[in-house]
Amino acid sequence: MKALLTIVFLLTCLYSSTSVSAQSKFALVIGNKNYSPQVGALVNPHSDAKLISDALSEIGFKVVTVHDGDRTVMLREVSKLAASLAGAEKDAVGFLYYSGHGVSRPGERTNYLIPIDVRNMDDPDIWWKAVRLDDVMDELRRSAPDASHFLVFDACRTELRVSTRGANKSFAPIARHNGVFIATSTSPDYTATDSPSQTSGPYARALALELRKPGQDHVNLFQNVKAEVYASTDNPKQVGWETSGLVHRIYLNSAAASPRANPILGPQVGPASPPTPLNSLNRRTPANAAAGSFGTVDDLSVKNQMAPPANTMAPAKSPPNAQQSSSGDNSPNISGNSGTINFNSGGQGRK
Repeated sequence: MKALLTIVFLLTCLYSSTSVSAQSKFALVIGNKNYSPQVGALVNPHSDAKLISDALSEIGFKVVTVHDGDRTVMLREVSKLAASLAGAEKDAVGFLYYSGHGVSRPGERTNYLIPIDVRNMDDPDIWWKAVRLDDVMDELRRSAPDASHFLVFDACRTELRVSTRGANKSFAPIARHNGVFIATSTSPDYTATDSPSQTSGPYARALALELRKPGQDHVNLFQNVKAEVYASTDNPKQVGWETSGLVHRIYLNSAAASPRANPILGPQVGPASPPTPLNSLNRRTPANAAAGSFGTVDDLSVKNQMAPPANTMAPAKSPPNAQQSSSGDNSPNISGNSGTINFNSGGQGRK
């Protein structure tokens, strides 16, 4: 009887889980570093982006990496990511990582990413020049409602220059959205250091390390990231934050994918035609609201690669208490399986 129950349990697990192929895993990684002095230049976003791009490529994601993206580039690449997910299987996984400046708008409590072409944070048109987080999420969910979306914002740096009447240099709490897992490198209403004395930021280092570990679901992965960042920062401690609208646990790096297959190289592609912009940009929200070619554009060349490890979804369990945890390149600026798009211009503390 015990053996029969074991067989039934294993069959149930088999049919209730979903295998995600390498072709269904797409990522966009953005590192904005070279801001104007009036905004506040950063040291590590390009290094952060490389760490995450390499890690995602190694576990089978098809990755685009953008260095110093202006508003048009950032929105265009989000639209391409959404289109790639829309054209994939319904259990596709999307991963967006952003390293750079981020702010919230006083009064509205809405959050924005700061493109590299914002020249002054006191510009009265700043909210029409920034990229609104809700628009990014809306585009991804509208285009690929059946996909699982991971949005990771390694932002809100203390180095941002803002006036007392301008933007808040920290994020407001972000509302939960179905099908979307959101992680930030620091808690709402707090800031994170750029760690200029290090070669990369603490959150990027921890995330890249955990992404490479096979066999852990996304809940444990991000809990481990939170614990590692907390342990590696001091005066004050930096505590990450997450909110999840996912029903199942996602295994970004399946344990079955230990022997890595040789990557598949994609074609090099020239400049793409201008994309259709996101809908309803810079829309006001209530005060309490919290694809195309992949590759590198330095000389506007693109290189795609994929590796086939599978992901597995299993029924969700209650996540752990978050408070318990205290290359050889073949073309310019391409590493691992990811391409890099370059558009170069030229501890947790309370906000």
